[in-house]
Amino acid sequence: MKLTNGFEVQVDEQTLHDWEVVELICELENGNSTKLPALVAAILGEDQKKGLVAHIKAEKGRCTVEDMSAAMVEIFQMLNDSEKK
Repeated sequence: MKLTNGFEVQVDEQTLHDWEVVELICELENGNSTKLPALVAAILGEDQKKGLVAHIKAEKGRCTVEDMSAAMVEIFQMLNDSEKK
């Protein structure tokens, strides 16, 4: 799937059903923002996470929490949309 920022990711749709991912999402929803890096790594894997960070940095000069959060929201929306099909 291609993000609006142009970065292409491959994500296993079953990731949303992984218990550890669900726990990380719950932590984030309960205000524990320190779990965002772990969630990104769990969804994308380390290589794609590093690639996304590098892509955003090349585009904007730095990768902010807002940039990564926006990318993850977009990924979750794409995964949700593909599950509905």
